[in-house]
Amino acid sequence: YDLENAVARTLEGLGYREIITHSLRGRGEVAVANPLSEEQRFLRDDLVDGALEYLGRSDASPRIFEIGEIFRARGDGLEERWMLAFGFCAPPGDEPPWRDSNFLRLKGDCERLLRAVTGFEPESRRASRAGLHPGKTAVLVVEAKEVGHVGAVDPRLAAKYELPQRAYLAILDLRALPHFVTPTYRPPSRFPSTYRDLALVVDDGVNASALERAIAEQLGEICTSARAFDEYRGAQVGEGRKSLAVRVVLQRFDATITDEEADVAIAGLLEALRAQFGAEIRA
Repeated sequence: YDLENAVARTLEGLGYREIITHSLRGRGEVAVANPLSEEQRFLRDDLVDGALEYLGRSDASPRIFEIGEIFRARGDGLEERWMLAFGFCAPPGDEPPWRDSNFLRLKGDCERLLRAVTGFEPESRRASRAGLHPGKTAVLVVEAKEVGHVGAVDPRLAAKYELPQRAYLAILDLRALPHFVTPTYRPPSRFPSTYRDLALVVDDGVNASALERAIAEQLGEICTSARAFDEYRGAQVGEGRKSLAVRVVLQRFDATITDEEADVAIAGLLEALRAQFGAEIRA
């Protein structure tokens, strides 16, 4: 109950509104013994149908979410899972075909939600899921456990529901979420920091989060932040490669870090990233 309330409050704060759809459907894995009609013969096995039907009937393109049970057959028994679905429809932006700002917006909302209700920093990993665009899908991982996925709805599925614009959905398994852990407070350093912006050319399959983690691990305590803030793909970096711009903040807790110390640390970092990811500084 507390988790549901926390999820609902967080999503409402992000601009989503709650919907409730029917749990009886015309298809599914678990049949009802005495159905009222052919359209209500099965218990629903996902929240996707209801969400897409709602978006297909709406002219306002709202951001919506639903919290509810789904039912699946498991051997001779029944599996009941408590799920969350949320998403929206939106027109395509004026941007390169490899970039989708609407997908990134929904993924960012997923990450903000998970931080708010678990206290952990979630990780996004490229993946594929039925019904979602194969190049715009990611699974969400918290504490090494997959808790859901997010993606652009496959155009063929969107056409089935006559959606007016491109659709984006996130699906989370609420019972897979860890209990909330209050983030540990770390006193800030009294000494000034410095930073370096690195334009790193890596293979297209390298996740920004994996690069950030590798930077933090390599630099150790003097790295107080490593955040990717831009991505580029094009002729300048070559086919199958991309450029990730990362800001690395360096700071000591016992003295002011010097430019010489920072340069030595960054030089060692670049060697490590070259060995691990084949990363090169963009020319």
